[in-house]
Amino acid sequence: MRRLGKYELESEIGHGGMATVYRARDLVLERCVAVKVLHPHLRKSSEARERFTREARSVARLRHPYIMEIHDFAGEDAEESYLVAELLTGPTLRELVDAHRLPAEAAVALALPVAEALAAAHDAGIVHRDVKPENVLLHEGRTVKLTDFGIAQMVDAHSFTHTGQILGSPGHMAPEQIETGEVDARSDVFALGTVLYLLATGTLPFHGKNAHQVLKQVVDCEHPDPLRLRPSIGKELAQILQRAMAKAPEDRYASAGELAGALRAFLLDHGIDDPAALLETFLADPEGEAEVLERRVLVRLEARAAAAVDAGDRGLALVLYDRILALDEENEGALVAVQRRAQRPMRGPRLLAAAAALLGGSVAGATALGRGEPTA
Repeated sequence: MRRLGKYELESEIGHGGMATVYRARDLVLERCVAVKVLHPHLRKSSEARERFTREARSVARLRHPYIMEIHDFAGEDAEESYLVAELLTGPTLRELVDAHRLPAEAAVALALPVAEALAAAHDAGIVHRDVKPENVLLHEGRTVKLTDFGIAQMVDAHSFTHTGQILGSPGHMAPEQIETGEVDARSDVFALGTVLYLLATGTLPFHGKNAHQVLKQVVDCEHPDPLRLRPSIGKELAQILQRAMAKAPEDRYASAGELAGALRAFLLDHGIDDPAALLETFLADPEGEAEVLERRVLVRLEARAAAAVDAGDRGLALVLYDRILALDEENEGALVAVQRRAQRPMRGPRLLAAAAALLGGSVAGATALGRGEPTA
C-alpha cells in the first residue's frame, strides 16, 4: 500500500478537480481517516498549493459539530501536499435524495445543521462558496457534516483567481457570484436555499442542457415554484425557500444564522423541538419514518388550523388546510372545515379553499384554475 508519512492509503473514496480523497489508516494513532491528496499535475502550481493550504488553515480553526474536522496537513514545502480529516461514513445529501422521498420536516432537519455550520464559518470570516448537496455528508447515520472548503475565501482577503474565472458549482451559485464574483454570507444562504429546494422537492431549481443554460437561469433567478412541484411541502416552507433564493442579496436572509432561526421556527411550528433526534430516527429508516413523520405532522397541522380558525386568522387557516389536503386529500376534518366555510358567500380565499377541496387539496391548483391555467 502507498504511504504518506504516517498514513497508509487503503482505497480511493473520492475524486475532485483539485485532489483525490483516500480512506487511510493513521499508523501511529491506529484510526481510520480521510486523506485528501493534491493532484500530481497541480503540485508545481503555486496557486493550487496556496489554495490547498488555505483550505486546511481555514477549516482547521473551525471547531463545530457539523463541520468536517481537520487532523493534519502537509503543506507547500512538502513533496506532496495533503490534508488529513475525520473519515465520514456518507452518503452525500445528493445520494440520499436520489434514494428517498423526503418529507418537508426531514428536509428542513437536514438543512438546519448546515445553516448552523455556515453561521459558524461566517463568524470566523470564512465564506464557503461551494455549498451543494455533494459537499454535505451524512455521518454515522445520525447527523450531517459540511465538507470541502477547498474554494472558501477569507472575507476581505485578496483573491488569487484569474480574471473571469468562476469558482463554484453552476446550479448552486448565487447570481452575484456569477455576475461579479463578489460573495458574502448571503451567497452561501442562496446556495443552501438551492440545497433545501432539492431536499424538499426532489429536483434542483436550476438545470439545463449545459452550464451556460444553468448559469442564465441562475442570473435570471428562474426556477419552478416549489409548491407546484410538490404541494405537500406547504406554503410556509415555500416562503422560506423563496426568501433564501431571492435574486437580490438584500432580499435574502441577512445571515446563515437568521436562516437557521427560520428553519428552527418552522420545525417548532410543526411540533418538532428536537431536530437532531428527528434526524437520527429518520435516517435509521427513511421509508418507514417518512410515513410516521407525515402522520405526526398532520395531527399538528390540524391543531394549528383549528386554533387559527378560533383566532379568526383565516389566512393562516387556509394555508394549513391546503397543506393538510395535499398530504391527505381525504382528510375529513379539513374537508368539513372547507365545506363549512363554503356555505358562506365565497370570494377570494374562501373560493380558493372550496375549489381546493374539489381539486384534491391544492390551493395552488385552484389558483391556476381561476386563471385558466392547467392544474396538472
